[in-house]
Amino acid sequence: MESLKQQALDYTLGVLPKEESLLFEAQLEKDDDAQMYLVEAQEDCANLSLTANPATLGNEVRTRVMEYCEPHMDFEPFLNCMEMERLRSSFSPSENRYQGGGAFGRS
Repeated sequence: MESLKQQALDYTLGVLPKEESLLFEAQLEKDDDAQMYLVEAQEDCANLSLTANPATLGNEVRTRVMEYCEPHMDFEPFLNCMEMERLRSSFSPSENRYQGGGAFGRS
């Protein structure tokens, strides 16, 4: 049982090798002890996180994270493609369009 308990802890910490993780997951489906040890390991790890003092990160770290997460979209290739040029040429300027309120072309 100690080996199973260690396996559950390693699985929770994400250090169990891939093959062993798959075997452990299969064991979880049918073994109540494995499920119990996994819950215990998860609770132990959650409790450990409560013992550390919260850290505050500086603005520099926040800025780097935000820059990394922010999508850098470049629309130039899309806006300058042939399809967009065809669309632009298909629409007439507003001064040549019917604006309503009478017959087109009359003054």
